[in-house]
Amino acid sequence: MDVFYIDYPPYYYSAQGEPKGILLERAIRAINCAKIDFTLTELPSNRALDGVKLGHNAMSIGWFKTQERESFAKFSIPIYQNKPQAAIFKKENAQAFAPFTSLSELIVKSKLVLGVVAGHSEGKIVDDIIRMNPTNVFRVNAEQMNIIAMLDAGRFDYILLPPEEFDNLVITRRLNSADYVLKCLDDIPPGNKRHLIFSRDVSDEVIEAINRCIADDDPSN
Repeated sequence: MDVFYIDYPPYYYSAQGEPKGILLERAIRAINCAKIDFTLTELPSNRALDGVKLGHNAMSIGWFKTQERESFAKFSIPIYQNKPQAAIFKKENAQAFAPFTSLSELIVKSKLVLGVVAGHSEGKIVDDIIRMNPTNVFRVNAEQMNIIAMLDAGRFDYILLPPEEFDNLVITRRLNSADYVLKCLDDIPPGNKRHLIFSRDVSDEVIEAINRCIADDDPSN
């Protein structure tokens, strides 16, 4: 099986040429547990999705379930659930954010611009909120790991990230976490669930075997 992953610490990345990351390591355990031969390849996010959509006997790691992706891929049971997203912005701009307690208010009532990665889903509830006023959304053709550098450079006013991703990104980009504010928003749901996705020709039996291994490896059990 061809297994594709993207560069998105702390979930999956390469360090000194070696695949690393909390989701990547868990996915590898599940595949090995199911006794499936595989080859790992790091790809940009769009190419990883295309590898599943157009490939044969292919899998990619850690994707949210969306209606569009369900049209071309099969999904495993959840392999991880993010912490709830927070609005992240420069501390120097904190006063502009003070009147707003929800993402809906920020999108509709403020002039603050949200930066998002083009083609990425933030989960159905957040995606629906973002569509309420697309003029206040700046979409960038970049990998998720680069978006905080764009925020730091003033390309937009805020981003949405789970706290565990923020911690890693500021370290990776050698930024000072004290320069930023993480603000919880009332209408942000519990964190999105991430799945393994498979090309349509992967058998249900193979996916069921991997699902059993994911469940057995669940630290919450």
